[in-house]
Amino acid sequence: MLFIRGFPGPPPSIAELADRLQIQHQSAVGLVDRSARAGLVRRHADADDRRRVRVALTERGERILARLVAAHARQFDRLSRALSGGRPPSKSR
Repeated sequence: MLFIRGFPGPPPSIAELADRLQIQHQSAVGLVDRSARAGLVRRHADADDRRRVRVALTERGERILARLVAAHARQFDRLSRALSGGRPPSKSR
């Protein structure tokens, strides 16, 4: 879901997702199939090339992704504080 949300430009095609995730096309199709059944993504034909299928997050997918990002951001903050001995991370120059 994060790869779909963060993709620059129009929603990614399944081939573009496979490339970004470094997986086989058929594996990306399986991920999209399962995500669509769960109501997280929807497919639609590309406006310029109807053979190409684009994948976008649904409202439900957007909400779940926002919750996941927030939860993981808090975990990263805690981990960062633990690794730095409770000090704020130093800024590199």
